[in-house]
Amino acid sequence: MNAESNKTWEHRLERLHQGRLTPEEVAVLKAEAMSRSDVESTDEELALEEVLARLPRPPVSSNFTSQVLEAIRLEERQVDRAVSPAGWGRWRGLWFWRRIAVSGGAMMVLGMGLMFQIRTVERQRRAENLLQVVRAAEAPEAARLPAVETFRDFEAIQLSAPQARLDYVGLVAALNE
Repeated sequence: MNAESNKTWEHRLERLHQGRLTPEEVAVLKAEAMSRSDVESTDEELALEEVLARLPRPPVSSNFTSQVLEAIRLEERQVDRAVSPAGWGRWRGLWFWRRIAVSGGAMMVLGMGLMFQIRTVERQRRAENLLQVVRAAEAPEAARLPAVETFRDFEAIQLSAPQARLDYVGLVAALNE
């Protein structure tokens, strides 16, 4: 059998299943089926097709399409649940952990920026204090101050001299008058 006759045979079978063959074409198909060696149980199939063709077609409800689409949606949901046991809860959980990771990363970046800013401010203050010390040391008033050796025994002198203790209560009372 060549490819063209196989195509014709397939086309006729398809038309038979769709119920578009005339009785003459059905007879030709039966005769051809008997002559073909590669066709098995074609007589039974043809007889079944004839019986089915005689049956009245079932009535189709007015909302048939919506029922079919709803059944498809239901089946898709069942397949989704079978594939992913946690369902949407699993994705919500991942979203939660993603938020935590992003928030933690943002907090780390802000913390590092704050630390850098604090260190910069501390360095600036140290530099300003050092500059003030250098200016004070270079000032002419520094020459009028006594030498450091003078203050070597300052604590001993202060402890040995009897001094009157300040009466803080009396001082506060005097200031308030």
